[in-house]
Amino acid sequence: MDFSLERFKNLKTEELECEVVTPLFLGGADRKSADLRTASIKGILRFWWRAIYGSDALADMKKSESEIFGSTDQKSNLTLRITESNIKISSEKLHKSGFHILNYLAYGYNDNKGNIRQHIEPKSTFKILIIINDKQTDEQSSYYNKIMTSFSAMICLGGLGMRSRSGLGSLYSQDFQRFNLSKYCRGDVKKYTSLTVATRLFVTKQKSNTWDQALAQIGNLYKEAKMLLKSKGGDTRKYIDGASSHHSKPYFLHVNKLDNGKFQGQILFMPYRYAPGGKFNDDQLKRYREACDKMNDYLKEEAKEVKHEF
Repeated sequence: MDFSLERFKNLKTEELECEVVTPLFLGGADRKSADLRTASIKGILRFWWRAIYGSDALADMKKSESEIFGSTDQKSNLTLRITESNIKISSEKLHKSGFHILNYLAYGYNDNKGNIRQHIEPKSTFKILIIINDKQTDEQSSYYNKIMTSFSAMICLGGLGMRSRSGLGSLYSQDFQRFNLSKYCRGDVKKYTSLTVATRLFVTKQKSNTWDQALAQIGNLYKEAKMLLKSKGGDTRKYIDGASSHHSKPYFLHVNKLDNGKFQGQILFMPYRYAPGGKFNDDQLKRYREACDKMNDYLKEEAKEVKHEF
């Protein structure tokens, strides 16, 4: 069989160094041990790709997504490898007090029987090699552009592992310190979590000296905003945390490490069309929007809203 270099001509590679900012709960099938897994990183990149580039034309979106990330019928054009790892594993509680906000945000990592899920400690570092079989998708973008933008969103807006929407698993990389919200927050709210015209970002007015101070600050802010939804007229917190409807919350807590060594918390609001049980209901959707509006009004008052590139 003849050997051909054709399949290698479009390969692009990047190596990123990442630092763990807040405790990272990422591991194997036993859900107890901590480990860096490229499959999990690829999965969260797929989530952010959908959030940025997806559409409600689900069949077309799935086709485009499969071309990059692969499927049962199609090989992925993206390969990830951990090339260097300097991580520290901990089995300690995040805070000695069982009622502290950090333990509240990481609910489920401690079963109160002495069994604590391992996590990767803050200040741990790793390098990840990104290999892309590139292809132009339109006049302005390519697989490479979209994957690197998805990495930027993951690092600037979200996190890895368990409870990443609660601020755990936040990362830092010198390669990605800014994300242009105004460029990608377009279009109407979709059936799933995504960046749209309704997206809002709130950052704390004060910067903190440590990651745990920053995470506690936004954790308490989020909890206080949610408590506003509990009233004699009806508790609408279920529309935010999805406790009874099995829907994901539309809020993403995150801790940024700044160039000056300080830390700043942020809360990203990325709504979707609320549909309990998969069925859209105008009354339920109205209540969901009202609950989100009330939350956002409080966050805007207590924090600072960012509307452009940050």
